Amino acid sequence: MGGIRRSRRWLICGALGVLTLVVSGLVVAATAGGNKRDFAIVTTQVTDEGVLVDEDYAACRMEIDLHGQRVGAETSCKTSSSFPAGTMVSVVRDPEYPERLLVVSPGQDWHEATSEDIWVGAIVGVVISLLVFWLGHHILLHPDRPESPLDQKPESRAAGPWDGHSTHGVSAALDRFGESWESRKEAAGKGRINFVDMDIRIRGTVLGALVIAVTGVVIVLGTGWNEELAYDRVLVRTQPVVDTTLLDLGGKGMNPVVRFGTEAVELDHGLRWELFRNIGETIPVVEDPDWPDRLIPVEFADSRGFWAILWDNAPMIMGWIAVVGFLGWMFIPRELAAAGEAFDDLLRRGRPRPRH
Repeated sequence: MGGIRRSRRWLICGALGVLTLVVSGLVVAATAGGNKRDFAIVTTQVTDEGVLVDEDYAACRMEIDLHGQRVGAETSCKTSSSFPAGTMVSVVRDPEYPERLLVVSPGQDWHEATSEDIWVGAIVGVVISLLVFWLGHHILLHPDRPESPLDQKPESRAAGPWDGHSTHGVSAALDRFGESWESRKEAAGKGRINFVDMDIRIRGTVLGALVIAVTGVVIVLGTGWNEELAYDRVLVRTQPVVDTTLLDLGGKGMNPVVRFGTEAVELDHGLRWELFRNIGETIPVVEDPDWPDRLIPVEFADSRGFWAILWDNAPMIMGWIAVVGFLGWMFIPRELAAAGEAFDDLLRRGRPRPRH
């Protein structure tokens, strides 16, 4: 791949991005078509009655006793309702696949894809295609350094005859754009090197001011966050406790989901040892009187001492460490490296160094 000209690399990555966008469009179209078909089925087919035996809320499925036979049926993943065993359920059959059942009621929300759904899918597809384009150019197809001939600037017209391939309009424009981008990165790198060579007192003063500013912002945000946590703990101690049923353990960016009445509601806080919880487990919660369906686990009010403080403020602490670490890397990289070597020497005192 090292012999491919820069313009060709741009074209290859562009083709990958377009292909990804086309695939995303096909997925959105297929999803919209599937939603339309299911909506037509539940609104036109004759319903049959059964009894709910078990519900897998996370998988959008129910186990139903249909005339003495236990069968599986699909629920609408868009619904926010959940029901206990023994609930009467109405289902319809897919005319093309008789073994496929769809739950019509209670609490389902079958509907065709809206323009908002299509736009969201299109935007996600564009973002993914741009990401593929960027990754392709900067990782997979980036020229090898420093031997790559693509990193060498072309000779000027005064130095000799111009390569005839560079006269193509689109290819020449792409070449110039790539060279300009590389020159900007090189200039930025030299600017940072020049800054790092400045007096440590100047860099240290700027770094100290920025650290103070970041610390102030974190303290303000942390104070507001802890006030909200304190308010939630007061609610747990004063509001009536309601037992709910765990439906979904949640995941990245999502708290566990419980059945509250006939609604599936996401808890406002996570549970301890979530990975060791079982679906169907009873979770005591309280409801925020000023915000219906905002549920707080009762265990949230338990006092845990110093570790509770660390856990409650973990996002702020990690954010502060990340920002301050980045500032240190930007302003005092050599001093940090020297401090690391000194610390390493301290740890290795009296121990032989490894041979290189």
